[in-house]
Amino acid sequence: MNLPRRLACVALVLLVAVFTAEAAPPQIAKIAVPTLQAGGTATLIIDGTDLTPNLRILLPVPIAEQKVKDGATDKKVQIEVKLADGIAPGVYPLRVASDKGISPPVAVEIDAGASQPFAAQIGALPANLHGTLAGSNVLSTALAGKKGQRLVIEVEARRLGSAVEPIVKLYDPKRVQLAWAQGSNPLGGDARLTATLPVDGMYTLELHDAQYKAGNPGRFRLKIGDLQFADLAFPLAGQRGGKTAFQLVGSVPETVKVEADLSSAPGGSYVRLPLPAGVIGSTPRVLVSDTPEVIEAEGQGKLQEVALPAGINGRLRAPKEEDRYKLLVQPGSKLRFDLLAERAGSPLDGVLVLRNEAGTQLVRGDDQPGTLDPGLEYTVPEGVTSLLACVSDLHGRGGANFIYRLAVTPLGQPDFSLALLDDRPHLPRNGAAIVRVRATRSGYNGPIKLALPGLPEGTIFSGDEIPAGTTETLLSLSAPEGAKLGQSVVQITGSSTEAGVSLQRLALLPETPFSKVQPWVRGELGVAITEPGVIGITWEAEPAGLPLGGNVPAKVKVFRMADTKGPIRLTLLTNQDVPKGKDKKDDLNRAIRLEGMPQLTDEKAPEQTSDLKILIPADLPPLTYDLAVRAELIGADKKTVVATAVTPAKRLNAAK
Repeated sequence: MNLPRRLACVALVLLVAVFTAEAAPPQIAKIAVPTLQAGGTATLIIDGTDLTPNLRILLPVPIAEQKVKDGATDKKVQIEVKLADGIAPGVYPLRVASDKGISPPVAVEIDAGASQPFAAQIGALPANLHGTLAGSNVLSTALAGKKGQRLVIEVEARRLGSAVEPIVKLYDPKRVQLAWAQGSNPLGGDARLTATLPVDGMYTLELHDAQYKAGNPGRFRLKIGDLQFADLAFPLAGQRGGKTAFQLVGSVPETVKVEADLSSAPGGSYVRLPLPAGVIGSTPRVLVSDTPEVIEAEGQGKLQEVALPAGINGRLRAPKEEDRYKLLVQPGSKLRFDLLAERAGSPLDGVLVLRNEAGTQLVRGDDQPGTLDPGLEYTVPEGVTSLLACVSDLHGRGGANFIYRLAVTPLGQPDFSLALLDDRPHLPRNGAAIVRVRATRSGYNGPIKLALPGLPEGTIFSGDEIPAGTTETLLSLSAPEGAKLGQSVVQITGSSTEAGVSLQRLALLPETPFSKVQPWVRGELGVAITEPGVIGITWEAEPAGLPLGGNVPAKVKVFRMADTKGPIRLTLLTNQDVPKGKDKKDDLNRAIRLEGMPQLTDEKAPEQTSDLKILIPADLPPLTYDLAVRAELIGADKKTVVATAVTPAKRLNAAK
């Protein structure tokens, strides 16, 4: 059955379908008891909007069973979730999906044991507590302690998306403050204290916001006991293409190591390391690198020589220590130096200095935008074949957790990065969705082939290559009329295709507070196949080319369900990098665009066609361009867009 007839049948026979099509994708406002248990069953209480019908949760770990309890509404659902055994504890992104689409991620914790509500007194240790902190409130609880007992108290709030900036304090039986902790970089702004109890007796624990202005949401979790933690990994990076062993850095012995498989991870991405049983805290993350990774050789009597390019992984174990490396360089080469420490959770406030072999300072790195990590660019003088790269802490501190990675790479070597401009494309059956993927090129101007495995069954995609010389593609997703409703979380990777260049990069979304401490979430794209919306659009006659300085005709057909009110505005989507005018804004006269401002105003017609004229600037670079037409249903206020639909993108060449 074709789309117009199908829309008419749905509208005439089942009016509720109109409501379903107009409804928005599900959104999570809050989750009560946001904790799941590896190998156990827990009930999540989810508040939000558009949570029905057929809600289910999506997690990046195996779910053994999930069942929505009776009484579910559009705004509140209780769902019983049983996880598989053997899942590493940590904070994970959770999404909900329904027949209407897929939600953005929120943070949930997976623990080895069950969680209890925060109470005035704590029973047996270890204990996992959850609660809510509001405004200027100070929460207090008591616990029995023994002399010589080791006690770790960790607060999770910022890592769960909470607006609380936690301060945790521990008082002895005489109400004397024994220890306190505030938010720290390795914990993503959360707090942890470690203390050895001096006497037997009842100890008091207090929790409050740093400014006594806890925002909303104010949820938190407390972990208390003789606990072990590992916030960092050493080295901070591993080379793409194989397996690498990493030492966990924290309270665990330095002999504790875990292995990560980096054979399929794209360069520039982060991977999550597994945590051994009994270890709490943040899941350590490591960078996937395209360059050889060098480990500091401690205890050597001579300078360690490093061939370039390389990532140098080291640590400042002692106060006032300075690590020095002898870099083997080419005279006249231009090098980029980038120190990674604070951005990875290390307490190191890095100082980066280049010296000659006599020890004379040549240049000192400055903090880079938004971070304490320094970087610099340097041109090697003629006749110079070695330099000393020196790393220290600004405040002369040191310790096992003062780790860093110094990347030294030639300027101008081929590279690119990929950005996603759409986080949750919703794909109507018998319709299309567009995902913009933008490349920032650095020395590589060739084609970039995109891959996106794991799409919902039946999804068809095109535009999966960013052509040579261009910076963006309109990646088209479409689903046939018979495709099943479904949702999945995918990653888009791009690979170089020019001979002699081997690059693979993950397309990333803009950073959020959640993805800052869970960086792997930036590469996750939620895709959903849904029922058709209240409007739809297809090509009736596709444009044949892009004649420079001329125009090209095209025709689209637009559908609307019965009783869908309001005009439908048509606009053109392109991947053109539009030149800027004197006001620093896009110069629309130099953009590929539609002539006029076409609108369809017949609210009673189930389908209408529109003849379009596409204008092509005379100075448009003769490259390959993607074009799609978007239909926007305008609300009663004549401003608000209440529904959209888009054609698949067409790839055309601009030429005289």
